[in-house]
Amino acid sequence: TNLIALSMNKQVGDRVASQGAVILDDAMLAETRVNAEREFACNCLFQYLGMALISTEVKAKAKEVFNEVDEDGGGTLDRNELRSCFTKMGVKLSDTVLRIFLHEAASNPVKGITVEEFQSLVYTIYSAKG
Repeated sequence: TNLIALSMNKQVGDRVASQGAVILDDAMLAETRVNAEREFACNCLFQYLGMALISTEVKAKAKEVFNEVDEDGGGTLDRNELRSCFTKMGVKLSDTVLRIFLHEAASNPVKGITVEEFQSLVYTIYSAKG
């Protein structure tokens, strides 16, 4: 909704949105698509984990998923393993959203996301939806 509020009365070329109309430029449209994809991924994660869990249960399930997708046993999830995690939960992520999740959760995105960071990401998403 913030993007829509920002786009009201916005001028794009010779067009101006007025009286509640909205004009989205390409950048705003791309950001809207990314936000929608993130929201869909979060909903799938919530459905996958189940409802009405306490924090320790969410973190335990997150650790279980982490261990299943940590294919190389390195103790971190790289980009492909994080993609596998969401695929396991029924979500196909674009490279953009995958990169966003990785950068939001990992203290060092190059090394990957640790189990604790993954648990924190999952819990943050879960508690926001619950």
